[in-house]
Amino acid sequence: MRGFGLQCPCPTRPIAKSGFNLSSHDFPGLSSYLSGMKTCLLTFFFLFSLGYAFGQPLTLNPPGPYIDACGYWPTATVTANPSGALSYDWYRNDCGQIWFAISGQTVDLSTGHWYCVATWPGGYTSTSATIAVRIPSSVSCAILHCDLPSSCSTGCALELSGPLCPNEWSTYQWTLNNVPVAGATNWFYNAIASGSYHCIFGNSACSVTSLDSAVVQFPCDPPTNGFAANITSTSAKLKWTIDDCGIGYRVQYRPLGTFSWTTKNQSINTGKKKITGLTANTTYQWRVKTKCSSDPVQYSSYTPIQTFITLLRQANAEEKQFKVSFSPNPFTQSAVITINGKGEFDFILYDVFGREVKRSTIGSLKSEIQRGTLPAGIYVYHLKQNEKMMGQGKVVIE
Repeated sequence: MRGFGLQCPCPTRPIAKSGFNLSSHDFPGLSSYLSGMKTCLLTFFFLFSLGYAFGQPLTLNPPGPYIDACGYWPTATVTANPSGALSYDWYRNDCGQIWFAISGQTVDLSTGHWYCVATWPGGYTSTSATIAVRIPSSVSCAILHCDLPSSCSTGCALELSGPLCPNEWSTYQWTLNNVPVAGATNWFYNAIASGSYHCIFGNSACSVTSLDSAVVQFPCDPPTNGFAANITSTSAKLKWTIDDCGIGYRVQYRPLGTFSWTTKNQSINTGKKKITGLTANTTYQWRVKTKCSSDPVQYSSYTPIQTFITLLRQANAEEKQFKVSFSPNPFTQSAVITINGKGEFDFILYDVFGREVKRSTIGSLKSEIQRGTLPAGIYVYHLKQNEKMMGQGKVVIE
């Protein structure tokens, strides 16, 4: 008999057809023949049984490909089958780097890609399929992000990086300043707003927040093209062209000639803000800046100061008769202010920063205003009588 390289012994001569016994005297080669046959059969069946075992694939229980676990001890218990191997060695594959980690038929595995190699008698080995153990509580995925984002219109690419990252979890949710971002439910996200980003990732068992945060700061400029509209005696709507990367705005305004600003915030990226509670027939200064991010809080610089004048309130009979004109406007050296009223008036001139630059007392009818040493620019004048605002206007010196 031949099998697995084994030659079984054969008798040296044929057995007599009759008249023999099984003693060595009658057939001296029979004993060695039977002994060799026994050895041959035992070896054959032993190797056959091993061959059967070698032909069986090494399977894992649970089989994967993903095993989700979460708990105080962040491991997953896995068993290699069948039994009977001399050893079961488990290896972890981290991004192509193979590491021997643990031995045993039943083992507790941490997060990672795992496979088992069983060694059988005779030196034969068999290898299992690879499984992915996903335990968020044992993983701290970092966030890779752009270093110098150039524009919020193109965005800043964020993605998870770490064990079993980026694309092997069941759920993802990106947050901006700890607020979930609608639709940001993948292992990557293109950020289009400044702020602090995290990713909450997990599986059916539990979830965890990414190890670090990505602080994205886009270039941020002040708004442009500001103007006042819908002006009444007590309110106005301030408008501007938005900055694409802004997340809000801060508006300040004050009556011309005062120093304390009133501040209002616009919490979304829209180019308008209505202000109320204003004084009729008053010149106001205003400015606005862009809110670039909230974590950390950052703003652009303010726009240059601009002005608007509220409308007259419903005048009484005396006020209806009051009129004022300033001519020429613009002027270079002097101009004449004409007042249709009674008594004396305080003439006060302010620059665009609200600083008083000239003051004089003038009568009704016509009065000459000299430029003096005032530089060219835009100015606002107030006419008051007994501290009561009677009129105002804008003049230009060339």
